[in-house]
Amino acid sequence: MINWNNGAADLVFNYAYDSRNDKVKYVKVGAIKADGTVELNPTDDIPELKPLNNFKNSNPFYDIHNLDAFQYTSGDAGFKLNPYLLVYQNEQKIGVLTIGNSEKVTLNLLTLGDMYYGDEGYLLSWVYVDKDCALRADENWTGDLTNTGEPLLVETKVSYDLKFKAGWNLIKTEVIGTYLFPDAPEEDRSRYKKHEHTSIAEVPKGAIYYFRSAEQY
Repeated sequence: MINWNNGAADLVFNYAYDSRNDKVKYVKVGAIKADGTVELNPTDDIPELKPLNNFKNSNPFYDIHNLDAFQYTSGDAGFKLNPYLLVYQNEQKIGVLTIGNSEKVTLNLLTLGDMYYGDEGYLLSWVYVDKDCALRADENWTGDLTNTGEPLLVETKVSYDLKFKAGWNLIKTEVIGTYLFPDAPEEDRSRYKKHEHTSIAEVPKGAIYYFRSAEQY
């Protein structure tokens, strides 16, 4: 990581929240060295999981409108997805780490009001499952993707083609194609044409690590 000056830190994958003790539950999946070198080596099991077939109710990307479009193989498999890793020092969160190839996309896809923006690029998500399973969905949709209340009708195509092996997995979520509306309010000037979610075996060459401090995100 270029210009990293925060010292050594842990990378953790959060899976639940302990409300009684006001504490995030997580497992360590890697580290950032003091010189900015990132090491990723997730090995621990996740002790608390929800079934894969609950994904339609917990999809962090909110891009499938017809929830019946989701099809599951071994839908009872335990499942947890995070499109980011938390960065901890001395048991305290100092920020969030995302992996992708676009600063805007890696922020847009984590921000509820910005998820429909048409900036092109990809974001990686981390997934843990307790047995082999799969998820598919395809949707062609036409509707209003405005943030401002003024109608903004677009056509979108979204596909999920995800196959998981027991243990740790990676998903690549890619934003492809852009609708531009130069006369619209600033927050409505672009919308995506396609989202493609696919399983990948490793972090792509050229991927970039983006750190956002706890104050920023």
